[in-house]
Amino acid sequence: MNDILFINSRVNGFLQLKNILQKEERKFVEVTPPFTALDELQKNSFALIIIDTESYPAKTNVLEQIKKQRPETQIILIANGKAPQPGRASLCDFVVDAECADGFEKTVEKALKVWQLMNENKALQSENIRYQQRLEELIEIRSRTTRQSEASFRLMFENNPMPMLIFDIKSRKIITANHSASLLYGYTFDEFISMKIDQLFVQPDEILCLIPQDYNEALIQQTKELTHQRKDGNLIEVEVLSHSLTFHGRQTCYIMIKEITAQKKTLDALTASEKKFRMLYKNLTQGVFNLTPDKKITMINKAARKIFHFPDDKRRFSLKDFADLKIYNTSGKRVKIEQFPPFVALEKGLPLTNHILKIRYLPRRSKWIVMDAIPIIEHNTVKEVFVYINDITPLKKAEKLLRSNEKKLRAILDALPDQLMLLTIDGTILEVKDGEFFNVEPHLILGKSFFELVAQPIAQRFYNMLRLTNRTGEIQTFEFQHQVKGKLKHFEARLSKSHENQILCLLRDISERKKYETDLQKSENRFRILLESTFQAIILIDIHGRINLVNSKTEQLFGYSRDELLLKPADTLLPFSLRGKDNILNQSRFRHLEDIRATKSVELTGMRKDGIEFPIEIQLTSVEMLDGPFVMGVISDLSEKKKLEARMRRIEKLEAIGQLAGGIAHDFNNVLAGIIGLAELSLRKIKTDSPVRENIKLIINKAENAADLVRKLLMFSRQQKISLQNINLNKVVLSNQKILQRYLGEDIHLIVTLEDDLHLIHGDPSAMDQILTNLCINARDAMPDGGELTIQTHNVTLKESEADIPPGNYVQLIVADSGIGMSDEIKAHIFEPFFTTKEVGEGTGLGLATVYGLVRHHGGYIQFDSEIGEGTVFRIYFPAVKPHSVVSPTEDSQETEMVRGGNETILLVDDQIDILTTSKDTLESYGYKVLISGSGVQAVDILTKYKDLIDLVISDVVMPDMDGIELRMLCQQIKPDIKFLLMSAFSPKLENEKDYLLKPFVGHQLARKVREILDSD
Repeated sequence: MNDILFINSRVNGFLQLKNILQKEERKFVEVTPPFTALDELQKNSFALIIIDTESYPAKTNVLEQIKKQRPETQIILIANGKAPQPGRASLCDFVVDAECADGFEKTVEKALKVWQLMNENKALQSENIRYQQRLEELIEIRSRTTRQSEASFRLMFENNPMPMLIFDIKSRKIITANHSASLLYGYTFDEFISMKIDQLFVQPDEILCLIPQDYNEALIQQTKELTHQRKDGNLIEVEVLSHSLTFHGRQTCYIMIKEITAQKKTLDALTASEKKFRMLYKNLTQGVFNLTPDKKITMINKAARKIFHFPDDKRRFSLKDFADLKIYNTSGKRVKIEQFPPFVALEKGLPLTNHILKIRYLPRRSKWIVMDAIPIIEHNTVKEVFVYINDITPLKKAEKLLRSNEKKLRAILDALPDQLMLLTIDGTILEVKDGEFFNVEPHLILGKSFFELVAQPIAQRFYNMLRLTNRTGEIQTFEFQHQVKGKLKHFEARLSKSHENQILCLLRDISERKKYETDLQKSENRFRILLESTFQAIILIDIHGRINLVNSKTEQLFGYSRDELLLKPADTLLPFSLRGKDNILNQSRFRHLEDIRATKSVELTGMRKDGIEFPIEIQLTSVEMLDGPFVMGVISDLSEKKKLEARMRRIEKLEAIGQLAGGIAHDFNNVLAGIIGLAELSLRKIKTDSPVRENIKLIINKAENAADLVRKLLMFSRQQKISLQNINLNKVVLSNQKILQRYLGEDIHLIVTLEDDLHLIHGDPSAMDQILTNLCINARDAMPDGGELTIQTHNVTLKESEADIPPGNYVQLIVADSGIGMSDEIKAHIFEPFFTTKEVGEGTGLGLATVYGLVRHHGGYIQFDSEIGEGTVFRIYFPAVKPHSVVSPTEDSQETEMVRGGNETILLVDDQIDILTTSKDTLESYGYKVLISGSGVQAVDILTKYKDLIDLVISDVVMPDMDGIELRMLCQQIKPDIKFLLMSAFSPKLENEKDYLLKPFVGHQLARKVREILDSD
C-alpha cells in the first residue's frame, strides 16, 4: 500500500514539497488533474492525502467523497499564501503553508502517526466486539457442559496414565488418587486417602512450593522437580505440575506427577558429557571455532586465540576479525576475506580441507597453519561451519630443514658407492645413478627393462619383489649374485615404494661383507659347536657364585633345564651333603676371582635333578668378559670313564692275548709250514699203496687245522687280514653246528634250516665263523631260562630298495631266538662298541659291534627286529656271487683243480732251511727252475748275476738282515719288470699288499699262486 496521495492541480507544482517527501523516502502517488483522485482511491488505500487550495472548485466535492470512502485517511491542505475557505478547512485534518518546508515535514509525520493510531483503535474495537461475542458463547457452552464436567473429570482422572493426586490445602490430607499413582508409589487407594501428602516428600517443606499463598490467584499452574519417596523406601525423581482446584466445595490442590528418574540420570550424564566436551574443546592443542550464518563466531578455544593472536579477554568475534590479519597462501599471494576457507564454506556450503595458509604478525614473525572448514547443513541450509586449525609451523621448519638435508643427502648419495635406481613395477628403469652395475653408460639404460640387462633368474626375482613392494608398501630386501666387469660379486637390493607404481632401488656391493659374515659365521659356528657339541658340561659362574650360562650338555648331564639353573648357586650341582662345604664350588670362593686362574681338575660327586649321584671332574678357569669377570667351569661325567677303566683292564688282558698270538704266529706258522712241506715231500716220494700214506695225509690235515686255529686267534686280536674267497654259508653253518650246540647248552634247542642250492658269497671263512658264533652267543645270553635258537639260510632277490638295501641278489642268514627281547633304548645302541647290558665283568660289549663291522666289510647289510618278551631276529644280507664272476676259487675247487706248471726260473728266498727245501722241491715238481737263497743280501747278489734268467722272486717278509719289502725294492731297481711274491707266517707289513701267500701252505697253493703271478701282466 502507498503511504501518500498527492493531489496537484499543476504538473510541476510544489517541487520543494515533493523533494522533501522523496528525501524522507516516503512513498507517494501524484495525480493531476484533481478529479482523477477518486479513481486512484478506488485502486489503492492511502494513509495521507495532500491537496492544495488552488485546485478546481470541484475540490470540495472531492474532499467530501474521500471522507465518505476513507474516514480514517488524514488530509493535509496546502495554503499557497492564502487562508483557506472555512468550509474547505473543516474537511481537512491539517493545514500547512506551502512556503514552510519544516512545518510541512513535521505535519506529514504527525498525520501518519494519527492515521496509525486510528487504525489501531479501530482494530481494538473490532477485537473487543469479537471477544465479547466469544465470551458469551463460552459462557453458554460452559453452562451446557457443567453437568458433564465432573463425570468427564473423574473418567480422565482415573484413566490418566500419569499419576494424579488431589489433596486438601488446609489439612494436606489426600482426597483422591488415580490408579497410576498407586503403581508409582506402591500405595493402595485406601492407603492414599488415609495419609497426608507430606509422607510422599523427602523434604516436607517442599510442599509449600505447590500450595498458593492466595487461593484466588492460584489459577496459574506450577511445575517443580522434586524428590519423592515410595512405599518401599526407594527415592524417585519426579516432575510435579500443580494448580488449585475447587473440588466438592473444598479448596484443594491438584497435582500431576511424572517420574523423571531415568530422564534425570540421562540429563546428568548429558551435562557431564557436555562439560567434558567443553573442557576438551577448550583444552585442545588444535585451534577450533564455530562460525554462524551471520558470520559470528559462537565458540573459539584457547589454541585458536593463540594461533590468531586474539586477546584472551575478548568474548565476541566475527569473520571481520580475520580481515585485519595478513594471511597468505602457499604461493605467497595474500588471501582476501572472501577467499578465507570459513567464508567460502559458509557461502557455498562445501567442505574445504587441508588448506595451508601463512599468517604474518610482524615483519619477521609468522605462522603456518592448515585449516579445515566443514559446513553443517540441515534442510539444504548451512546452519554452522566448524573450523579446525593446526599450527604446522614446526612442520614447515622441518620441511625447510628436510629440503636442506635433502640437498646434503643427494650430495652424500652421489659420493656413496651404492647404486641407485628408480624403477616401475614391471622393471623399467626410469632413473639411475650410474651404469657400473650394468657395465654400460647410464644414458643407455634409461627406459630399458631389467630383463634386457641382467640374467633371467635375477630379473625374475627383481620383478617379483617389485610387485610385492608396490602391493604391501613395505621395504623389501634380498641378496643376489651378479657379474660386474667379469667378476662375480654379491649384492644386496633394498626396494622401497617411492610413488604409485614406482620403486626406489638401492644396490649395495656386499662382497666384502659376505666374506666377513662367512668368517664370522664360521667363528660363531666353531664357538657354538665347541660349546654345544663338546662332551663336557660347561657353566659360567659370576662373582656371587651363581650360574649365568650353561650348555646343552649340562642340561643332559644334570637333568635341569637352562631356566632352572640360571642364577642358581653353582653348588646346586652337588649333593646336599656337599653344599655350603669347603669345596671348589663353594660360593665364597668366587668373591676373589683374582685368586682363580686355572685350577687343576678336581674329582667330585655330582647330583642330578632326580637325586642320582654320579662321579664328575671339574676344572675352573677365570675369564674376562664385557660384563665383568666370570669363572668358566668345565665338568666331565666320569661315569663312563670309570666303567671304561674297568673295561680297559679286561681289554688289556685281551690285548695281551692278542699280542701273544701275534708274537707266536710267525714262528708257529713257520713250524707248521715246515711240517706241511716235509709231509707233502714225503707223500710224493711214498708209493700210493703204502699204509704210511694215510698217516702222512692226517699229519698234513692236522697241521692245516692248527694253521686255521692261528688265523682265528689273529682275527680275534684284529691282526689277521681278511682273505676273501668264494664260500658256501651252508657249509659254514654245518661246520660250526656241533661246537655251537656245546656253547648253547642243553636247555636251548638249536634248529637249523638251510636252503638247497644256496648261492656262493665272496668272504672270509674265519670271519663267517666269528659272525655266526657271536650272534649265537648273544642269543644264548638272551635266553637264561632256555628256549629255541633258529639258524636259516635263503636265496633272496630284491627288485626294489628295502631299508637302505639296494636291489640285487643276496644270500640271507637269519639267527632268531625266543629270548627276553630288547627295549627301544637298548636297540638304539646295540652296535656301539663296548655297549653291553650284562653286569660288569660279564661282557666286553664287542660282540655285535664286531658282527656289524665284519658284515659291512663284506659289503653286506644287517637288520634286526626285537620286542620285549618276543625275542630277537637278526637278518644278514651278503651279496651273492654271480655265476660268471671271476673270483678266487673255493677251497673245494682249490683241492681238485689241476694246477698248471711252467719252465720259468724262480729265485726262492727264506731264512728257514726246511721251507726252502720243501718249496724248491714242490716248484721243481711243477717244472720250474729254482734258485734258493737264505738271506736278502745273498738274493740281491744272485739276482744281479742272473737277472736275465730269473722271472720271479719269492721272498719271506720277516728275515734277519733284510726283510722282504726292502728286498723287493732292491730287486726292482736291478730289474724293473721282475715279478715278486711275498710270503709270511705273519706280518703287519702285509696289510697293504695285494699279492702274498700266507704260511703254512700246501704245495698246490704255492704252485697256483706262482702261476697266477707269472701269468699276470
